[in-house]
Amino acid sequence: METRGRQGRQLTWPFTGREEELAWVGARRRAGGCCGVVISGAAGVGKTRLARELLAAGAGDGGASEWVQGTRAAASIPLAAFAGLVPSLAGAGHRPHLFQLCADALRQRASAGRVLLGVDDGHLLDAASAALVLHLAASGTAFVVVTVRAGEPCPDPVVALWKDAGALRLELQQLSQDETAGLLAAALGGEVEPGVLRWAFEASEGNALYLRELVTGALTAGALQRAGGQWQLRFRPHPGPALVDLISARLAGLTEEELDTVRLLALGEPLPVGALARIAGTAALARLEERGLAVVTPAGGPAAGGEARLGHPLYGEVVRDTTASLRAAGLRRRLAEAVQAGGMQRPGDALKVVAWLDEAGAPAGPPLLLAAAREANAASDPGLAESLASRAGAAGGTEAVLVIARAHALRRRFAEAEDLLAGLEGELATPGLAAGYLAERAMLVLHLGLRRTGDALALLARARDWFTDPGWQARVEAIELEVRITSTGAGAAEVIEAAEKVLHRDDLNPQVRRRASLAYAFSLHHAGRDAEARAAAERLRPAVPLRDDDDVYALVVWVVACLDSGSEWDQVEAWLRGAERATARGDEPLTRGQVVSALGGIALRRGRPVTAARRLREAIPSLMRRDPMRRLPMAWLYLVISEAMHGDLAAAREAEARYRALVAGAPVPYLQPQEAWARAALAVAEGNTSRAAAILLDAAASQEAPTDRGHLLYQALRADAEPQTVAPALREASSSCDAPLIEAFARQASALADGDGAALAAAAAALGQIGAWLWAAEAAAQAAVAHTRAGRGDSARRALALSGRFQAQCEDPRSPVLAAVRLAPAELTRREREIVELASHGATNAEIAGRLVLSVRTVESHLYRAMGKLGVGTRHELRSLQAGPGPGGLQ
Repeated sequence: METRGRQGRQLTWPFTGREEELAWVGARRRAGGCCGVVISGAAGVGKTRLARELLAAGAGDGGASEWVQGTRAAASIPLAAFAGLVPSLAGAGHRPHLFQLCADALRQRASAGRVLLGVDDGHLLDAASAALVLHLAASGTAFVVVTVRAGEPCPDPVVALWKDAGALRLELQQLSQDETAGLLAAALGGEVEPGVLRWAFEASEGNALYLRELVTGALTAGALQRAGGQWQLRFRPHPGPALVDLISARLAGLTEEELDTVRLLALGEPLPVGALARIAGTAALARLEERGLAVVTPAGGPAAGGEARLGHPLYGEVVRDTTASLRAAGLRRRLAEAVQAGGMQRPGDALKVVAWLDEAGAPAGPPLLLAAAREANAASDPGLAESLASRAGAAGGTEAVLVIARAHALRRRFAEAEDLLAGLEGELATPGLAAGYLAERAMLVLHLGLRRTGDALALLARARDWFTDPGWQARVEAIELEVRITSTGAGAAEVIEAAEKVLHRDDLNPQVRRRASLAYAFSLHHAGRDAEARAAAERLRPAVPLRDDDDVYALVVWVVACLDSGSEWDQVEAWLRGAERATARGDEPLTRGQVVSALGGIALRRGRPVTAARRLREAIPSLMRRDPMRRLPMAWLYLVISEAMHGDLAAAREAEARYRALVAGAPVPYLQPQEAWARAALAVAEGNTSRAAAILLDAAASQEAPTDRGHLLYQALRADAEPQTVAPALREASSSCDAPLIEAFARQASALADGDGAALAAAAAALGQIGAWLWAAEAAAQAAVAHTRAGRGDSARRALALSGRFQAQCEDPRSPVLAAVRLAPAELTRREREIVELASHGATNAEIAGRLVLSVRTVESHLYRAMGKLGVGTRHELRSLQAGPGPGGLQ
């Protein structure tokens, strides 16, 4: 399929994302016993394209294909859909005779082989045409491929195809995010910036037709352009004329009452059903829902009665663009009144109300402005928050100052935030206001922002005397726990003891109890009590969208406890993907940043560096907007590791530079393990595995937490540290925690030290069960080497096959372990392996000497000896050897 954009640029849209459906229907057709398939789905999901591909595949197998089209205009004319196909039917007699004539005509057209009949928009067929389709299918004359629109009534014979005649029924879903990204990249023909991929998926929701028109319109408007070898979106374009026509046709036939409901949803979605009912009732909404033009989702709590939104985000864009300004102003005032009458119970309601009033030219009072300012901060819009708080004027008082200070902190203007907050010390009138002040100033500004931990603790010590309320001490202690757990030198046992003391109090309010419980769960993880940490974190896991800093803290604790220990990776990934889907329609940077960066972390651990880098680049803009737990530095570190693992050294160095700039060149205490891993990954990418191992071993020696220490030791093992050195330390780390992943690491290190192929294969199986596919592939490859050296050829081949299966789950990562395994029969020294690895990837002797800090003559000498051991004479042969699937004679 081809379309044209600006200046006649032609785009070819390949068939993608439906390969499984095409193969499944084709297999059933060839196997026989099936008279056809009915493809159901929403408008624009690609039903017609799939139907045509099915007919083309059938024609390739020797069949003859025909195509008919149902239309509303011809739905009242008998056999109108078949008029062009069999024009001689007029006056042919009764219906059975007509059907037989049609069947004979189709068989004559086919001459040999089975007829394949495509019927597009089968729900629009007239009754006679629908009955003819059923006759052709049931009689075996044709294999029919019928498309119908989901939610539309179908003629009885079309329904009978899958209910009685044995046709397949295929519910075609929207394209997934990955499928949408693949289709867009293929159509544009080049690398696409992550922001463009996100825009394309969120705007189209995987609807292939809408995606095509969105991209064509963006190219025509000059919004989508190629710069620096990458497609970028210069501005968010309005829907183009073709897309407006498509959506206008979808909305055609609505009553004025239904159109007003559509306009209200377009201006305010998602809306509480109760607020919509106060304005326009619910009868029109029910009819829109039946037609798929609106979606009502049940909800509890403040949204009891559910929320309503339009059936597709593009409906709202088109309706907003085509609604007259005076009508829109009146509707916005009515929305503001209705939501205020409902008590503005949902997060973000105050911000919406102020926006509607501003757009309608109506005033908003100071209390409403302050409430909206707080929500603007929560929505990661500190500039808007500061503006709204300033509009509240003197009436805003202390609360306005707190909002503005928070806005400064969100923009990382920590010194300005501290100047404002310091002036409020001692002037907070209530314990609730003071607790929020302490959490902001002590934890986020002084400790995490300015890294003045001593000043933060001194502030908390002074604050103990601010109120005599019995619950006040517990509030202060809970905040102090959070500061101590993210500080260097804070012993986990000490924090656990302090947390237990707080949690045993009877006078805790729910928020303080939750914060203390989170600190307790995090400390359990640091102490190596991972099963307890996971159980505690599971109980505290938040709902989405995330609403505040405590929600972020709870999500981070749960994800870290599961990933670092090697527990429930699949369940965590499934939950995160669900959270991503649930918040795809809204502007939720707080949720998106945390969820997508966590998905990047999982992909990295699985050995999928391309996916990891893409996910992290998607998450970073959201984290730059809102990042209460300082996850942005970690995202940059994980990006360093991902790009290095993929072999893109320039991108890895750029990411490291961004990390250094973010943290102002100073180390971040709670990120020491990740920083060591990133530095080591860069060293491995540069070919210096000796330096990588030294970095990791040094970091492990100073790491108190056994799980973190185990990870650092294992990465050192992967960087070619001596197994005899690492194995005892890993066994000690494993004995100090109950993390399945650290146990598997220790088993692999001990087996490697002993040359025990069976034990290495068992470790590979354990890692594979966890989902650590790259590490499992490496352990299985090491098992193949051990079996080969022991003369157990069959066992070696099985281990090598196991390694291949795990590698197939990965994304071609640069692995020093797999590289060493391929060279194992030659028994190279570590230095020889480093030089061979660099030479096989195209580095010159001078470049190798520069990276490894050696003389060129030394490099030449090592390379000469290594190539002799390997039995190769050229660098090209080295590259071929490195690309091989396994060690030595097992290739």
